[in-house]
Amino acid sequence: MHGELPTTALQRVQAEGFDRHPFSQWIEKGLQSAAEETRPTIKDFGQMCEIDAAFPCVIHLISKYENDLKTAMVENAMAGGDSAARGLIAGAIIGAYLGAAAIPERWLSELKAYDHIVSALAKIDPEQ
Repeated sequence: MHGELPTTALQRVQAEGFDRHPFSQWIEKGLQSAAEETRPTIKDFGQMCEIDAAFPCVIHLISKYENDLKTAMVENAMAGGDSAARGLIAGAIIGAYLGAAAIPERWLSELKAYDHIVSALAKIDPEQ
């Protein structure tokens, strides 16, 4: 992403070689839905794991919440369906942009492998 907003990076990648059917339609659907409420949008796109439903849902999450990892993950889970797959992809992209500090401490602190995870995050993001 080279420091670009995730939405900007998506648009650039699409324009530079991923602008073909059906991907361009899925990207556009997801980007255009950013102003919409997440739960009904995901329900309308489809909550299942099939790519024609999941792809625009992931783009929606990234474009709507590119500066708010916590809300993206909560809204994704509350939307139901195959939230694990959507959350994995959207969380990885938003997390890569925002860094480890975007992960709520509470989400990590009670994990059995907390110390290991924090140590691994510090190797990736030394400012942690």
